[in-house]
Amino acid sequence: EDSVLPAIAGGPGSRTVRVRTMGMTETELEERLKEAVPREAFDDLSIISSPRSVDVYLPPSFSDSDIVDRVLRRLGSYVYTVGDESLEEVVVDMLISSGKSIATAESVTGGLVASTIVDVPGASGTLLEGFVTYSNEAKKRELGVSEESLARFGAVSEAVCIEMAVGARQRAHADFALSTTGIAGPSGGSAEKPVGLCYLGLASGSGVYCRRAVFPQDRRMVRELAVYYLLDMLRLDLAGERGRLKAFKRA
Repeated sequence: EDSVLPAIAGGPGSRTVRVRTMGMTETELEERLKEAVPREAFDDLSIISSPRSVDVYLPPSFSDSDIVDRVLRRLGSYVYTVGDESLEEVVVDMLISSGKSIATAESVTGGLVASTIVDVPGASGTLLEGFVTYSNEAKKRELGVSEESLARFGAVSEAVCIEMAVGARQRAHADFALSTTGIAGPSGGSAEKPVGLCYLGLASGSGVYCRRAVFPQDRRMVRELAVYYLLDMLRLDLAGERGRLKAFKRA
């Protein structure tokens, strides 16, 4: 696995270092940290979890050794920034700096992916178009989702999620397109498709990806987690870190 080692602004030795990660649980992150931080120093760091990230706070004393570098290398591509930037700020900056454009196609998130991107100043330099296709008719009309896929697999399915992403990318003439479909609840779930089930799609020049995830059964949380997991997929693609995306590649 390749490592992502962001620069530490301001230089070492003077302040707490905030390392922001996405894609690991707090338990998984803690296990990796134990491999990088000496046992006697482990209690000096802090871990704070939220739906948007799991953050590690390394005390200034760590900067006088190689611990910070060891932590970054051990966490690798799960680190999306060192500092206070949000995931959406990191992703929008990557899109703008690389001159790439994006479109969104949303069902379960109802426009929240596009809204989260637009919250970042300068997003107009990358976001071309956002489709909110809540109904099956809208999916067919606006994105070209096939009647066959909807009838055979249902709106909440990998096949439909992929067609949404591919359709949005083609229609908007964008470099990247993101798509979401799922069941936010509190009703509408089944044994096969439980509440919290989401499919997250990404279409780009490197391929088509789709991730199946089941999030905690809270309507707001399901939608928010879907947004951030999807933005992290985009971040990995933009960074060329496709090893972790390989399991989700469909074309």
